[in-house]
Amino acid sequence: MKRKKLINVGVSCLLGATIIAGCNSQATENKNANGGQAQLEKQSGTEVELIKVENAIDVQVAEVTEGELQESDRLLAEVFANTDVSIVGKTGGTVSQILVKKGDPVKKGQVIAKLDQTEAMLRLQQAEATLAVAKANLEHTSRVGTSQQLAENQLKLAEQAYKHTESVIAQGMQLAQANYDRAKKLYEQHALSKGELENAENAYLQAKNQYQSQLDQAKTALNNARTQVNQADKNGRITQANIQQGQAEVNISRNALDNTLIKATVDGIVTEILVQEGDTITAQKPVATIINLDPVIVKANVSEKVLPALPKGTQLDVQIPSLGIKAKGTVSFVGLSASGQSRLFPVEIEVPNPKGTILPGMKAEVSSQKGQAGILVPTDAILERNGKSVVYVVNDERVAEKEIAITLKGTERTLIESGVKKGDKVVIKGQSQLKDGAKINIVP
Repeated sequence: MKRKKLINVGVSCLLGATIIAGCNSQATENKNANGGQAQLEKQSGTEVELIKVENAIDVQVAEVTEGELQESDRLLAEVFANTDVSIVGKTGGTVSQILVKKGDPVKKGQVIAKLDQTEAMLRLQQAEATLAVAKANLEHTSRVGTSQQLAENQLKLAEQAYKHTESVIAQGMQLAQANYDRAKKLYEQHALSKGELENAENAYLQAKNQYQSQLDQAKTALNNARTQVNQADKNGRITQANIQQGQAEVNISRNALDNTLIKATVDGIVTEILVQEGDTITAQKPVATIINLDPVIVKANVSEKVLPALPKGTQLDVQIPSLGIKAKGTVSFVGLSASGQSRLFPVEIEVPNPKGTILPGMKAEVSSQKGQAGILVPTDAILERNGKSVVYVVNDERVAEKEIAITLKGTERTLIESGVKKGDKVVIKGQSQLKDGAKINIVP
């Protein structure tokens, strides 16, 4: 049997047609489902085998390396003020004076506006006068002796008088009782008449009543002295309370007067003045806005893959494209939860801004200053297929599709955990046309 192989598919078809025409015989064409296998054709004892050739896809490749990823993808970010506060009035009143202009730098505690102080001044003067009266009363009593001291001295005298009266009355009663008893004995001995006994008894009763009256008077004087001591103590406490109350009223009035001065609560720059002289404002009405621009806060949103490379305190390179400024920043805050919509984590970076040239609202680019070591794959080699990150690794004239686990993605190179090894060659151009096992032709 004669066998003839034809390499080019087009030439094979033309030759097959010529053989059929020359021999006037029927040919049967068998097609293989795999497309790359031989096709057989028979005619008058001559068998022809057709071979379909697989076309190679032109690709460019690069080598997988091991090293440090010095820079992550540049993160787009935005500049915000370190502090952005509204200054409000603590009390209501009429604006009498505005002491700053927009753009002025201010210090914490600096007066930026005043309200009319007439009423506050009058209340302070009244409170100070009331306090002065209370202090004068206290000073007078201190000079002449306090009412408390006088009352206590009177109480001591009353106690002494009561004891003396009690002693005198006891002696007098003993004498009156003895006279009466002697009269009764004489009467029993018939040495004294009944009338004389009655006179003695009346004298005894009269002396007893008189002595009791004197004792009652002394006791009343003692009780009055004790009452005076209690009242003096009460009056002294009232005087002290009046002074304390007067001092409190003075403090309140001074605070009310101080509240007519509207002060900056932070260091910064005045960006808005929301009132004008002559306006009547209420308490808590915004009067001005102050921002602090040193440092500024650069805010970015990052994926969970990038987040581990940005712990608090990390030094980062920050660029402001519109100004051509490059600066160093420090991560000051890392969000603990991702946004519900974007699934990105907020990160804040403090950037020194001593000249105030970086302004809120400007766009910024942030890149990591500290690299991570590991296996590095060209970022161009990575494709996303069926929810997986894959690359095509060169194996002689064919490629193998390999899934990779990404640690940190950069603009040119990507740090991976697994999937390929150092020295592997991966397709960086033309990979979108490939599938696992595809034949390739490497071009420069």
